[in-house]
Amino acid sequence: MKINLETLFGDEALDVECPQCHSHFKIKFREVMKDGNVVQCPQCQVNIQLNHDETTKKTLTDTDKAIKEFNRTMDKLEKTLKKFGK
Repeated sequence: MKINLETLFGDEALDVECPQCHSHFKIKFREVMKDGNVVQCPQCQVNIQLNHDETTKKTLTDTDKAIKEFNRTMDKLEKTLKKFGK
C-alpha cells in the first residue's frame, strides 16, 4: 500500500470558523487538500473557498516529496528482504 497525505489524514476532522456567522464546524482534511475547494457553512449556508497560502503550498509540496521518498525506501527494503529470504 502506498502512503500519501490523504491515506494518512484524509478522514481527520478539522475545525473551521465561518467568516460570516462565526459558527464552528468540522470538515475532513481531504477537503482542505484541494486548493480552491468550496465548503458550505452548515449554519448560514455561505460558501467558503479554501485557498492555500504560499507557506501551506510549500509545506504540502515538501510533505508530498518526503512521503514519496519514504515509499521508495520501503519498496527498496521490501526488495532487499525478498532477496534475503532466498
